[in-house]
Amino acid sequence: MKIGVVSEGISDYGVIKHIVEIYLKELDAYTIPLKPKQKNNIQVGFGTWQGVLEYVAGNDLMIKEAVAEDCVHIIIQIDTDVSPEYGVPFNEGKDMLDSFYENVKGLIESRIHTDIDREIIIYAVCIHTLECWLIPFITDNNGKCLKINNCIRTVNNEISSQHKNINVLDKNSTNSKNAYQFILKKKKKVDDIKKCAEYNIGFQKFLEQLENIKLNNEEEISE
Repeated sequence: MKIGVVSEGISDYGVIKHIVEIYLKELDAYTIPLKPKQKNNIQVGFGTWQGVLEYVAGNDLMIKEAVAEDCVHIIIQIDTDVSPEYGVPFNEGKDMLDSFYENVKGLIESRIHTDIDREIIIYAVCIHTLECWLIPFITDNNGKCLKINNCIRTVNNEISSQHKNINVLDKNSTNSKNAYQFILKKKKKVDDIKKCAEYNIGFQKFLEQLENIKLNNEEEISE
């Protein structure tokens, strides 16, 4: 099962790839980057949330690429740390995170080209960044795991305390590859991934969608 990924950057793609290919291993699932592209582990082209929304909305490029690559599903990943910039304000202490998630998801869905089958889309809404999903990968401190702000700093503090020779995370640097690998290799089982997702509603919703893929596949086999 080939799954295309539209993400803010190659570091985000690497995390999504790790989670998906573990969680859907029994379906022989694997991911490919649709946007941004990669060459020799270097990002090619424009990323960030602007790149994500432009790509999913722009003419029928995503359709053509997904069809050409024979993708069964398309994952769309976006961080919410600057959500007001793309039209979804977040009021700390007032907004319920589940309704905020739905608002961001709705915004993405409204931007997707009308010819794309919504049934094949998987939403990876990262509240507020994908690095917030990674905190439980590297610590079991409940307070830290529940954080949704300054998550990259929290992760980097844990890396520094655990492994002095690993570069800290920096989405703008290719030198962070080892840091992401250091984090991801700590969780290589489905149950471990599920436990990590308990702390962040965006992560939970992402796994729910992957779980539905599993269930739908089982139903097709039984028929």
